[in-house]
Amino acid sequence: NCFKLDEEARRGIIQKSIYDYVCLPGKKIPAEFTHKATGRSITIPLAPGTLSASSRFKACLLIFPVKVCRYENVSCSIRSKGGVTVHSCEFKYLSLSFRSEHLFIFHGDLFPQGNKCHEADVTMSEIIFEFSCDFGDDKIIECGVQIMTEEAEGSSSRQLDSFETECSS
Repeated sequence: NCFKLDEEARRGIIQKSIYDYVCLPGKKIPAEFTHKATGRSITIPLAPGTLSASSRFKACLLIFPVKVCRYENVSCSIRSKGGVTVHSCEFKYLSLSFRSEHLFIFHGDLFPQGNKCHEADVTMSEIIFEFSCDFGDDKIIECGVQIMTEEAEGSSSRQLDSFETECSS
């Protein structure tokens, strides 16, 4: 409900946030989220060599107003073309309440880090992101994803090292 933020302040918060997530007023997915879709899932075609075992992503959900303040969960499931879950993240116990459409923005690893049981399949031809939320999956209007490249990570992702969501595989 920070309605007085100008575009420059919003962009700075989105690009340089060191928090697990941010939630800002907004009516459209920002341009830096190069892959966009209506609804709660998006399939991203991948060129060979796009991913590495340390690849990261940033995601944005456009959410309808949530007028009742209560604790909710938002989750993200990342799957390969064959439907195999590559990684999943969950943001638990969020206290969300806002009067207009908002952007829920978060970031994370594409593949589980430090989990020796999984081999990162960096040769995938496409990757599927599916988002859900306790307050109703129909509240997700649109979604957007940015796959973080090494160059993009050099400027902003170094500041994201404090990312600590509960992730499971």
